[in-house]
Amino acid sequence: MKLHTISINNLKRRKAKMAFLTIGLMVGIATIVSLVTLTRSMSSDIEKKMDEFGANILITPSSNALSMNYGGISLGGVAFDQREILEKDLAQIKTIANHMNVSAVAPKVLGGVKVGNHDVMLVGVNFDSELKMKQWWQIFGEAPKADNELLIGSDASKILNVGPGDSVNIKGEEFKVSGVLDQTGSQDDALVFVALKKAQQMLGKEGRITLAEVAALCSGCPIGDMVTQIAEKLPDAKVSAVQQVVEGRLKTLDQFKRFSYAIAGVVVFIGSLVVFVTMMGSVNERTVEIGVFRAIGFRKSHIMRIILLEAALVSLLAGVLGYAVGMGGAGLALPFMAESRSAHLVWDATIAFGSVGLALALGLLASLYPAGWTRPKHCGHCNNHSSITGREPWSLNMALIKISGLKKNYTSGEGTVEALRGLDISIEAGEFITIMGQSGSGKSTLLSVLGGMNHPSSGEVEMDGVKLYLLNGEKLADFRAQKLGFVFQSFHLIPYLTAIENVMLPLAIVAMKSDAKKEAARRALERVGLGAKLDRLPNQLSGGEQERVAIARAIVNNPQILLADEPTGNLDSKTSEDVMTLFRELNDAGQTVVMVTHNPDNGRYADRTITLRDGMVVQ
Repeated sequence: MKLHTISINNLKRRKAKMAFLTIGLMVGIATIVSLVTLTRSMSSDIEKKMDEFGANILITPSSNALSMNYGGISLGGVAFDQREILEKDLAQIKTIANHMNVSAVAPKVLGGVKVGNHDVMLVGVNFDSELKMKQWWQIFGEAPKADNELLIGSDASKILNVGPGDSVNIKGEEFKVSGVLDQTGSQDDALVFVALKKAQQMLGKEGRITLAEVAALCSGCPIGDMVTQIAEKLPDAKVSAVQQVVEGRLKTLDQFKRFSYAIAGVVVFIGSLVVFVTMMGSVNERTVEIGVFRAIGFRKSHIMRIILLEAALVSLLAGVLGYAVGMGGAGLALPFMAESRSAHLVWDATIAFGSVGLALALGLLASLYPAGWTRPKHCGHCNNHSSITGREPWSLNMALIKISGLKKNYTSGEGTVEALRGLDISIEAGEFITIMGQSGSGKSTLLSVLGGMNHPSSGEVEMDGVKLYLLNGEKLADFRAQKLGFVFQSFHLIPYLTAIENVMLPLAIVAMKSDAKKEAARRALERVGLGAKLDRLPNQLSGGEQERVAIARAIVNNPQILLADEPTGNLDSKTSEDVMTLFRELNDAGQTVVMVTHNPDNGRYADRTITLRDGMVVQ
């Protein structure tokens, strides 16, 4: 039995609530993963296009335009004084300051021609430059090598009903279709490409071009400077950077990214609230269970470790599932949001580990307060958990309880209630004491004070030479773990632990090997007559058997003082006799027993009875 055994078994028991917590946190992590992955994938796609297509600079003829309107209604614009670009002027591009960044210059001449009964756009290009610039082109067949060969777009080939090897007559000249472009999703699909010189001749534009593209195949090239430099060399042309459009998209994407992070922040907050509320509810449901842990000597840090381990396991699962669901969602959404159909999902290990780490951080941070986390004060003996056989630092040779001037007051809206009024009691080692009295006489209050669970208003409680309430909280927990055993009226067995696991609870915080802990628990159960029911859950045991398991749990660490609160209160008369006989046998073996009881018959098993009335000893 170790602390993680309690955590794991509790998760198994509360499956529905833990599933709700896992799903809530998983949705938050999945949302964050989807948003972050989408923005990264879209950014990667745009940057890839910049490198693939080139950070293109477009050179077109310069013209003047006149905006026309009539009666305040815009009629559009009219272009006039349009200048032409001479092919020989493009050589000036190689003389600009950043000419080393120029990868290719691709001049083009465009014109409409008739092919059969169809009007098509003829484009004259330098195939070497064009293919260098448009590396994404896929050609069925071969690229043109001679002036009488052409390359045709996929849509144009369907319209003209031609393919590789077919002939096409353009303006009385026969051309061989050397290749057909695969679908590009652009205007190229509807064009017919021939050699530049041939097109200029056929269109009557010798030495002139319609436009030119300049490619600098790097995403970080100084495009703005290059545009200015080319414009100075070609004053009669309009020079613009296609990259500006791409950068505009990147800015839009950056805004989307910031929006995504804002949404992620809200989701993180909501996920934290889900964890906090769920864990807080879980802790509130386990008040009695946690009280049992504290009574048998668990420190606050032990309770915290149990609850935080539960949160960590749930958060880890939520992180892994959230990453998987988030990546799946991003994969479904990317085709609808990316610039191209060929965009690929970015798989980043940083996101994977980050999502799991974020889930763990959220789960643990949101569970700190419910776990009752406090920083223990430093003391020299707080961390000295002794073994069962080595009792330190307060062991003397006999158990002795001395109560002097003990008072306990409770303040309420109706005033102050004096539960204990100056008690003076001495209990020797090996005694069997029953404490009796009517309801409200102070019996249970006295027992809780003796157990180190209820600080008195005044007076002293000395056990085994130690003034109990001079110990700090954690050292007091250590004292309970080593000196005291508790038997509760309602048994308070942990429902998701078996009989032997319940008995092993006090040993979960003791430095012992697992086999030794199990053997000690087995012997304790055999001692109370339950050696054959080690693996039964509490709901598989009768009331008397549950009481015996509770007794075995109280004696498994060989405490010097056994405290019992109405151990027969929920049992029938026959079972009550069996339980009292067991207590008597334990006392005969040297166990000091202090028992609170309503039943006068139980007094005959004790060495003496202390009777309380209105918080005072009357007998």
